[in-house]
Order: sequence, then structure tokens, then C-alpha cells
Amino acid sequence: MTDEAYKDIVVTPPSVTVTPTASVTGDKVLLAIVNFATSSEADIQNALAMAQKTNNAVTIPAWTALLAFCQQVAQISTNIPTIHLATDVELLTEVTQALQPGSPLVVAFSALAQYQGQSAASMVTGIVTGVIGLGKLIPVLPALA
Repeated sequence: MTDEAYKDIVVTPPSVTVTPTASVTGDKVLLAIVNFATSSEADIQNALAMAQKTNNAVTIPAWTALLAFCQQVAQISTNIPTIHLATDVELLTEVTQALQPGSPLVVAFSALAQYQGQSAASMVTGIVTGVIGLGKLIPVLPALA
């Protein structure tokens, strides 16, 4: 057949229904981190301002590093396609690097974690994933008589 024979053929792609995702990623842990990062900036800025006012050498590095981490994660565009494997892989890589023992974020939490009797990596991971609540962060207080 010649090209002329194909001129009236119309190719219709199959109908595909795509359900848009409600989040940057379907993975629950990454979703928790993205939610934390995008909703906690004002809270962390307030904590940092309070720490700076009292010159708290234990928490200033932690809040400064956590704020930078959240701002980095929050940079992810919300205008991504439904299938976003590359974005997920990049986010997972950056989060994994940020939460590794010895990373700048974990090192910045060292003094605060030591004060709380926890490992820095566990503490910062627990904070950004929402696993650690305030009850686990409050140091043991002496009993009031």
C-alpha cells in the first residue's frame, strides 16, 4: 500500500481512565514526610526564633537544619504528572541522605537527641515522619512533691 492508501485511516488510542493522586507519592512514609515538611515551616520558624532569643545552643542547630530540610522537601512541585516515579525516586534519595547517621541534619540534632536520651537519627526520623510525639520528647521530669 502507498501512503495515499493510509490517508483515511484514523487511529484512536484506547480509552484510559487515570485517577489523579492526592499526594506527591503513594508511599505512606514519604507522604508523612512531605506533609510534615509542607505544613511545619511556621512551627519550626517559631521554635527557632524562641531558641535564638534565649541563645539555646542545644536546639538552634536542630531547628535551623530541620527548617532547611523542610524547605528543600517543600520545593517539590505539586504540578507533577499522575505517574511520577522519577520525582518519588529523587525525593526518596534526598530524604534517605538527609536522615543518614552523620548527615548535616542528624548531626544538628545530636545535642538535642542526647538531651532527650535518644539517637539523633531516630529522633529526627521520628519527628519528620510523625512517629514521635511530644510525649516521647519530654525528658523525664522529677516528681513534684
